[in-house]
Amino acid sequence: MEGKVMQTASSLSCLFNPASVAIVGASQSPGKFGYQTLQNLRNCGYSGEIYPVNPTMHGVAYASVAAIGRAVDCAFIVVPAEKAMAALTECAECGVKTVVIGASGFAESGSSNAVAAQVRIGEIARASGMRVLGPNTNGLINTACNLSLGFNSEHARRQARGSIAIVSHSGALLGGIAATLRSLGGGMSSFVAVGNEADLSMLDVLDYMLDDGATNVVGLVLEGLSDGDRFIELARKAHHLGKRLVALKIGRSSAGAHAALAHSSRLSGSARAYDAMMAHCGVSSVRSVESLTGACVTLSMMRASGSSAHVSDARITCLSTSGAGGALLADFADELGLPVACGGLGTWEQEVQSQLSVIPSNGQIGHPLDVGALKGNWAAADDIMRVLEEHGRDGPVVAYVHNGPTRKRDADLVAALAARRLRTDAPVIVVAPGGLDEHLTAQYLAASVPVFRDMSSGFESLASYQATGGFWMSERDVLPVAVDGAFTGPVRILSELESSELMRKAGIPVVESTIIRGPADVGEFFRTHRGPVVMKALPSGVAHKNDAGMVLVNIRDQGNAMEAFQVLQDRLEFAGFSSATTMLIQPMVNSKVELIVGISREPGLGHFLVVGLGGVHAEVLDQVLLFPLHTQQLHVEEAIGKSRIGHLLAKLDASGIARKSLYLLLQRLGTFVDSHLPWIDSIDLNPVLVTDEGCIAVDALVCMRGKLIE
Repeated sequence: MEGKVMQTASSLSCLFNPASVAIVGASQSPGKFGYQTLQNLRNCGYSGEIYPVNPTMHGVAYASVAAIGRAVDCAFIVVPAEKAMAALTECAECGVKTVVIGASGFAESGSSNAVAAQVRIGEIARASGMRVLGPNTNGLINTACNLSLGFNSEHARRQARGSIAIVSHSGALLGGIAATLRSLGGGMSSFVAVGNEADLSMLDVLDYMLDDGATNVVGLVLEGLSDGDRFIELARKAHHLGKRLVALKIGRSSAGAHAALAHSSRLSGSARAYDAMMAHCGVSSVRSVESLTGACVTLSMMRASGSSAHVSDARITCLSTSGAGGALLADFADELGLPVACGGLGTWEQEVQSQLSVIPSNGQIGHPLDVGALKGNWAAADDIMRVLEEHGRDGPVVAYVHNGPTRKRDADLVAALAARRLRTDAPVIVVAPGGLDEHLTAQYLAASVPVFRDMSSGFESLASYQATGGFWMSERDVLPVAVDGAFTGPVRILSELESSELMRKAGIPVVESTIIRGPADVGEFFRTHRGPVVMKALPSGVAHKNDAGMVLVNIRDQGNAMEAFQVLQDRLEFAGFSSATTMLIQPMVNSKVELIVGISREPGLGHFLVVGLGGVHAEVLDQVLLFPLHTQQLHVEEAIGKSRIGHLLAKLDASGIARKSLYLLLQRLGTFVDSHLPWIDSIDLNPVLVTDEGCIAVDALVCMRGKLIE
């Protein structure tokens, strides 16, 4: 394994720092990709050997890769898909170390022949040891060696050097990302469009970027991940190295989730699952190119501290050149749930207020800080922030700025914010809706203070700072639960009886059920039990019995139970089910609130714990929390406690018994699933009743990826 890792690192070095590049399909005709790729590589300052390859360009290009006659580190294949395979084969035969395939028309087209061709690319790569980027990629950039290898219009521009790497499934977004980077004063270490990932995946490239000394922040533009476990490990690696990750998930639609069988899977959905994975891996999720780029720039401009941990204070200090601007800052912070340096009515504690009172102002200096009230002395903003730092307010600063009445005031505020940025590890940003004049903008950018033209992307960048400060995933040191049998065979839905029994074996409290086969069993039940009770029919293949009218509640006595039994028999007959269908009676349990607890599985990411407000209205209420399966238990409890669900439970559960019971239930459910990962698809415990004695599940639904063998 270690040898393979070393080989990968070495081969990727040949991709990002090649001593020689061949352009297969080079052209002398402007407008063709082969022409543009060759010109971009030459014009952006690449100093390595360049070998144009085209048999029709006599005297100015090589007829073939073999004709080059020497080792080539990287070849960019920029011929159509139907010719690309022959070119790739020749590269493998000639010992080319890495290849970029720019052609489209492979698996993304959906045709069986195109899919097969892409599979063949992977096979050639593995057989030869040659690494392949793409197909369907517009290339890559590495500013450290002035490598601009691609045909996007931005490949024609020499990018400013910086510490931001962008790894994207889409190459087309390069234009917007690069332009926004420039507007915010950010610099790029590299850009890579991974395309269809026939060989090299996004995670392979991410792994390389984390080891790249020129990169401190990695922005991911991803359509999906195929290996959630590896992503978690890479996020852990980033955390240990003090590097930060920001992700823009493309395709957030959860339409497919509505077809899922389990409520827990429908409630989670693809977008929520990705957000949950990112949140618990210390990766910031953003919603737009502007926010992705802004977050990367903000994080890259922070003073390097050698760790991704938060500074001692994460609270945001809001500063404005006008009172109204300060109010807007406070509103945005509150809407995003970001902590601010001074809560309540915006007044500081007495000791702080006493020190601030000596600074000349048109009134008491509160929060947000209004520099417009400093009697024209905007330089006093530095004095205010120094006082706050003495009292532990050394977190992020966001300033709402407009063009000041004099150049001196503008310069004084720039100097104050620049000095703050140098004194702390936390970011300092400016938001200026509509923008500032070019001279003032240039001053802020020169001080490594990005200027955002809109509030949303500015605050989402600050939220990224908060999100990337921790790593919540455990080391998977859980103990297995002893459950008899193993799971093999076809996917199937366990009945409520089977599901409940499985949950009991996992240590999860489930309401006791009594099977009834006829009126005699009903009478026998009521000789030893009292109402109210619930009666259920369990027809084969029906996952949600309540939706099918197979659940009757609040049955008070034997007479009501006899009537209920007949009603269910009639409904079964009408729906075409066997009259021998199993029926259950369960005692009704009084509860303070109903929850849904479960497990959902997102392809590529793995399993998630789901906790939400439950019962028959689970999807209508749509109050749900997701946790990747191996999230540390401490953080699960912390996140629930801070949520609306946690606040509701706190009001209803003064003793804390129910919450402790819920946390234990979640721990046992997670441990059970972790012990049987190849077979569990989804689990619903709905509802889970919150009572004075603790939490207990009333109904269980387990969907297996196999068959339970007794």
